[in-house]
Order: sequence, then structure tokens, then C-alpha cells
Amino acid sequence: MAFRFAHKYSPKSKLVYNDYNIEQGAKALGAQRIVKLVQSYGVQIDAVGSQAHLTSEPTVSSGGSVAPDLKTLSATLKGFTDLNVDFAYTELDVRFNLPVTKEKLKVQADVYKRVAQSCVRNKRCVGITVWVCVVCSCIYKTSC
Repeated sequence: MAFRFAHKYSPKSKLVYNDYNIEQGAKALGAQRIVKLVQSYGVQIDAVGSQAHLTSEPTVSSGGSVAPDLKTLSATLKGFTDLNVDFAYTELDVRFNLPVTKEKLKVQADVYKRVAQSCVRNKRCVGITVWVCVVCSCIYKTSC
């Protein structure tokens, strides 16, 4: 297993399982099962990272879904930290369809706020890294 080798050759490193689309639902539950499996082998795992590429409205690339509400984000985060691991949002971005409007920016800001609140409310949430892709809108010209 990768975690076992990483710990062997870099015993002071923090070992993080980092995945996308684990903010809610079946994939989040599957990621929690992966953490439990790694732990069941007695292998060190220190944290889970969420590549939270969210949307504030349905977009072509989101398959029609939008960012979860605060209750869902908090419950999912707790599901991970209850496994005795830290949690971090490692690539947070919130996109929406162009054109940009004041209302879309407000809804986007509300999503960022919910994510931040879910993290602040859990002492094992150790960080949020905002991932900005300005170039994306220039290339695809469909979402921001």
C-alpha cells in the first residue's frame, strides 16, 4: 500500500488521502470506507483532503448538482473526523455559468461561507485552500 511505503520512507510526513467529490453522498461514504480499510491494516493515515470543486448553480460539468448545504457539509466532515483523522478542503473553488452577475456572485459567496463554516465548526478541520482558475473561463468560456 502507498501509505505503508510513504510512512516507511518518510516517517515524519503527514499522510493524507485526497480525493474529489467527497462532500456528500455515496462517494463520501466510499471514501470513509477507504479510510477505515487503511486503518484496519494498521497503516497510518493522518488526514483526508477534499478537492472541493463545487458549483453554485447547475453547470454542464457538474452534472446538474450544486454545492451541499451547511448541514450536509458539516455531517460529511464529521463523518471523516470521527475516524480520528484531520480534514482539509484542499482545492476549494465554486464555479457558475457565465455571464457574471451580482446575484451569481452572492450565491457563490454563500457557498464559500458554508464551506468555511463547516470547517470552523469542526476542530479537526485543519485548513481551506482556495483554488482559483482564472484561465479556465478564458479557455472554456462557459463557466466561471
